[in-house]
Amino acid sequence: MRDGDKTDLVLAKIRELPPLPKAAASLLRVTCSDKSSAEDVTRILSADQALAGKILKLANSSFYGQSGQVSTITRAVVVLGFSTIRNLALGLSACAAIKKLSGQVDIGAFWNHTVCAAAGAQMLAEVTHYPEPEEAFVTGLLHDIGQLVLACALPAEFAKVQAARPRDITAAEEQALGITHTKVGQKLLRRWALPDHFLNAVRFHHNPQIAGSGEEPLVSLVALADILAMVEGQTLEGPAPLPQVAAYCEPLGLTLPALADILPRMEQQIENTRVFLRIAAGEDIKLPEADPTILKATVLSANADRAAWVRGLLNRFGHQMVQMRSYLTGAAEARDVQLALFDPVGVASEMMRQVGEILARTRAVVGVLVDEDGASLPPGFGDHPRVPLVFSRQDLLGLMSGAPLPQGS
Repeated sequence: MRDGDKTDLVLAKIRELPPLPKAAASLLRVTCSDKSSAEDVTRILSADQALAGKILKLANSSFYGQSGQVSTITRAVVVLGFSTIRNLALGLSACAAIKKLSGQVDIGAFWNHTVCAAAGAQMLAEVTHYPEPEEAFVTGLLHDIGQLVLACALPAEFAKVQAARPRDITAAEEQALGITHTKVGQKLLRRWALPDHFLNAVRFHHNPQIAGSGEEPLVSLVALADILAMVEGQTLEGPAPLPQVAAYCEPLGLTLPALADILPRMEQQIENTRVFLRIAAGEDIKLPEADPTILKATVLSANADRAAWVRGLLNRFGHQMVQMRSYLTGAAEARDVQLALFDPVGVASEMMRQVGEILARTRAVVGVLVDEDGASLPPGFGDHPRVPLVFSRQDLLGLMSGAPLPQGS
């Protein structure tokens, strides 16, 4: 099939999808006008009892923590505000659209990634003082909706791209399908008449130049949240290189250690997002369960920022950490370490030799941390598997079982 024919199928699938629900579209229009009042918003919600009921449930759920204090739509508008009401309506509409498109993919894995991305975007927005955290949350829900359109329009071709789990997924999609999920998502959101900053965040969340520039903070937030979601669990994409993570942090005023400190807070944010999903979808969507395996691990690194990031990942997954000094000196608490991750960057040759001798004697699984695909390993370390500096819980468990970690393509 020619690329032009494939693109036509994708565009036809977008046209088949229903427009944004009338109430959500009206809220979008009204809340963007300086002349609108709370009565205007209340009137629109009152005309759509299903939407109003879900917004009241959300207002009284752990998602907002009001705990039964919001009993009427009028009160919800006052307590939550115009922009929050608008973003909630868009988020509910996004979940409905995702359900309609869920036939051709592993929807559990997709929801898992989407929930984590939405939670991460909202959490990052709050930490970096983005003015509308719910806006970041909604964009996190929508950021990969183009993948579902591609899966419905071109199921066989998209399945091959998905199976490869490429690092540069947009390049792989362009080559195999003639169009990317980011462009498709942008076209769908344009059809829904969403504001440009929503469209841009969906379109450019895989574009390092734009996401790292700081010109559009929402793009940076969603790009970084997408990486945090990859860390949390299943994803259709390969791991991002750590320099790219650092580049996305910079315009948001974050450092790698600061981002690592945020990771433990993801749990509650993800649970709050699952509450949103249950209310939005009208059912408890089954998400993949995290593997409960706990490892005793150490990180051997001379670079404080890189070490803080990797330890942050391991702590997020619940693994028990052993200090590098304890491990290298053979302290009692280090004797049963199961996993040793070695970062050769900045390590002098003599120290490299000493570490190599220690690792040669260990019974732990040893992985060498690398930035890029195909990175050369130091002499004496060629028998150890490469471990990307951005890895997921599943990747780590695969390493422990002897499976090669995905390095992208």
